[in-house]
Amino acid sequence: MTAVDLAKGQYSVVVSVGKSYKTRREEQNDMIGQLITAAPQMAPVISDLWVGSMDFPASTAIAERLHKMLPPQLQSGNGGPPQLSPQAQQQMAQLQQHNQSLQQQMALLQQQSEAKQQELDFKAQVEERKIQAKAESDALDRQSQERIANMKNEAAILQANASAQAQQHRAEIAAIMSQSQYFAQLHHDKATQLVAQGHESALQAQSQAHEASLARQQHAHDTALQIQKQRHEHATASAEKGAAARAAALNPPQPQPPPEE
Repeated sequence: MTAVDLAKGQYSVVVSVGKSYKTRREEQNDMIGQLITAAPQMAPVISDLWVGSMDFPASTAIAERLHKMLPPQLQSGNGGPPQLSPQAQQQMAQLQQHNQSLQQQMALLQQQSEAKQQELDFKAQVEERKIQAKAESDALDRQSQERIANMKNEAAILQANASAQAQQHRAEIAAIMSQSQYFAQLHHDKATQLVAQGHESALQAQSQAHEASLARQQHAHDTALQIQKQRHEHATASAEKGAAARAAALNPPQPQPPPEE
């Protein structure tokens, strides 16, 4: 019989369970049945042995009658079923050896199939973990992108509010300066009028009042400018602080994916 080297080539594995025998008599009956199937021409000369190996009450009587129908050279002297001929024994031995070889090959293929199945199961688990890790990473990325978009919108709103407040402060300062210039020009005109009329005393008093008024206006103007400057500096500092916080939030640390197994 030619030996089969399973280490060479590629094979598709199909595992099936062979027959199991409770007694050697059952095994003998199955072997003779296979022999008759393979060589039907031997049925007339070994049918008595085949029936004699069967396990039912009348098998022995039927085997004896079949034995008596055999040619004289095949009948034994004791009237019982004769022994197998050398040719039949050789064929049965070959069938038995072939059956053992097939069982060994099937056991080896089953071991290889189980090992391959374990390898495939492990790879499937690894792929499943990779897919789960990627799904979690994608979910985190989507959440981060949504947070970044919200922060950008909030930053734009804060920037617009800061610009509006700064513009309002500039308008208030301009209004105060315009009013101060108006009162200064008014007092100047009145003082000039008094000088032209020659009312020196009144001019002096008016001049003193004008100077006092200018001093009050200048003080009020300086106070207003200081207040507006403080408001502007506070708004600018708040806007810069908010911008720095938003810049830090726009670049969060990226989550590390789990290591591959």
